[in-house]
Amino acid sequence: MNKLILSVALKTLAVILSIIIIIISALTMFAPMVLADFNKKVGNNTLAASFTIIEYNRNKDINDLADIVELSISRLKTTRILKYSELLIDHSKFDDFCEYKDNNNDNSYISASYKQYIYGWNVTALYKKGNKELAFERAKGITPDDYSQNNAMEYLIFAVVNANDSILANDILLFLQDDILSGINGEEQELAAERLAIDIELLESILQR
Repeated sequence: MNKLILSVALKTLAVILSIIIIIISALTMFAPMVLADFNKKVGNNTLAASFTIIEYNRNKDINDLADIVELSISRLKTTRILKYSELLIDHSKFDDFCEYKDNNNDNSYISASYKQYIYGWNVTALYKKGNKELAFERAKGITPDDYSQNNAMEYLIFAVVNANDSILANDILLFLQDDILSGINGEEQELAAERLAIDIELLESILQR
């Protein structure tokens, strides 16, 4: 009798598991964002990103692409950050999307323009993957003249300082002194001058070690 009950229970469990697998497979194929949203709610951003990637590959929506980048950043997934931030930057609607995010206060949590934020993580990922020269050149190209807060170069500086990279620290230092510092003047740029001075001091501290 006990064996019969156990057998029925196991068969019932197998059926239930099979149904669950079928449902998950169907959702993955036809409604991946349902699973993405569920995983966001339970804090599994890695899986949420995986399901959002499936959705993005189907519709190429820039909103999904931006979500993938954000979810990857939250889990510090460098490979994904690099791959999908590159796709986001190269997207034909990227500039308009950045403007929308800035104008609608959708980026208040990052204390920077959305474009600087995305480029910042992009150059950081490039650096961590060993493509230091491209990371530096890209950061230089996007560094604003007013050296606004949390710009892409500051992201790269943070990575360089953490890695104790004296070679790139020196290159960045020369760039800041020769190309940026001379353009920072006047009372309206006092905060920018203070940020720049802090960054220069950080870079110099590496060279003195």
